[in-house]
Amino acid sequence: MVEITELNKLPFNDVRRINDHVRLSALAYADRNKYIADPKFVNVPIEMLLSEKYIANKVAEYGFEVKVDVTGDTTFFRRF
Repeated sequence: MVEITELNKLPFNDVRRINDHVRLSALAYADRNKYIADPKFVNVPIEMLLSEKYIANKVAEYGFEVKVDVTGDTTFFRRF
């Protein structure tokens, strides 16, 4: 979320940067609280939660401006 909002381009001690980091953390923790479970017993939608489209929609829904084109290249993460 921080990456697609380019929040870290603001000065380190900027009040808006700090406030928005807290707001984005709250969004991330809301998903964590909603989906936390033992994957042996519950199907946790990990791919959906990590998809750029889902993240972009979530931050836009809460009033953040998405500054990165999320329709282009992707990053590969290997799950172990």
